[in-house]
Amino acid sequence: MDQRLEGVAAVAHAVNVLLSGIFHASVLFLVAAGLQVVFGVQKIFNLACGSFYALGAYVGVSVVGWYVGAGGPPALFIVPLALAGLAVGAVGVVVERGLLRFVYDRDETFQLLMTFAIVLMMEDAIRLTWGTAPRSTAGLYLTYGQVRVFGATVHPSPSDLTVAGRAILAADPDSPGSLGIAISEAVEIAAQDPTTRYSLGSVLNHVLMHQTVIGLEARKQLEKADDAADIVIGCAGGGSNFAGLAFPFLREKLAGNQDPTILAVEPSSCPTLTRGEYRYDFGDTAGLTPLMKMYTLGHDFVPSPIHAGGLRYHGMAPLVSHAVHEGLIEATALHQRECFEAALEFARTQGVVPAPESSHALAQARREALAAAETGAEPVIVVGLSGHGLLELGAYDAFLGGRLEDDPLSDEDLAAALAGVPAV
Repeated sequence: MDQRLEGVAAVAHAVNVLLSGIFHASVLFLVAAGLQVVFGVQKIFNLACGSFYALGAYVGVSVVGWYVGAGGPPALFIVPLALAGLAVGAVGVVVERGLLRFVYDRDETFQLLMTFAIVLMMEDAIRLTWGTAPRSTAGLYLTYGQVRVFGATVHPSPSDLTVAGRAILAADPDSPGSLGIAISEAVEIAAQDPTTRYSLGSVLNHVLMHQTVIGLEARKQLEKADDAADIVIGCAGGGSNFAGLAFPFLREKLAGNQDPTILAVEPSSCPTLTRGEYRYDFGDTAGLTPLMKMYTLGHDFVPSPIHAGGLRYHGMAPLVSHAVHEGLIEATALHQRECFEAALEFARTQGVVPAPESSHALAQARREALAAAETGAEPVIVVGLSGHGLLELGAYDAFLGGRLEDDPLSDEDLAAALAGVPAV
């Protein structure tokens, strides 16, 4: 019976590979046929073909995104996608009749320069309209999956739905957003709509308290093993996940029962604890929240678009900030490539793909373990694996492909961001 099932599975796999090959071959054939028409029939050297493909892709993604946001039936998304294709086709007709037909009889050099100019203009138009951030139709599947099950819709921030979002986009159409900007938009919407409530998920005291179930369970597990932590390491963005792991151990440290080293690890591109200032600042970019005493890089600060999105916050939880300021917790900042190296090593040895945020804690844990190995020490290291990275495989692909770069915060950008902090 097992052999029969294996045979059926092998046939199914072969059919799947065959159909996939036919599909991709058909796409290549259509592209090749189009190019043959352009080069062979029209006798024109047109470098702008790829720009029209790109325009079609961006228009298609935008139309599908609008369709999903409007709550259209998922089975009919092909209809607006087809209409988007027709719209791009109409643009092609306008360009061909308005520009290209006048150069058919010119020499090849002029044709190349003309169509290359079209490439540059269309590239600028696409950047001005859609920005430089990657776009995808993943929302089509996610929205009709778990998100819509709970009756929710996700809007990328900054958005044009709020005054704060529109102001950010007007100042920087390519803004990568930040947690501070998203908080501003959420607070604005909640304040204007009496039927809406804003649920705080980080930074503030009650959130940190709820998260301490993480550290409490970790302590119980160590007690069952008749052991105690020597080093506790967690990633830190707004501070709630880190505090959830660290604070139960901090309680034991304050009580004199244990003396663990507690380490908060943050990205070098958003080094709030290691390079920020301990002062009052707003918790959001627009200045809608109360002022909080915390380590901050300035509420105007927008971190570079690293893949550890959950760590891209200008401030830090006031309680975590106070503990760092009092020397009870240490902080360090790491580059993202080192973190992804540690994440890959962890995945290949433990079978779990870590989230980019968690990779910061893992990288520091690896540092601590290697340092201990050199001295012969055997510390008990507790590290917080705050999430899996199955929704961030694109980041791993960028790292493996050599496209992931470190982007540490410069002194000039830090000074500019801190200049906007209120004088209190």
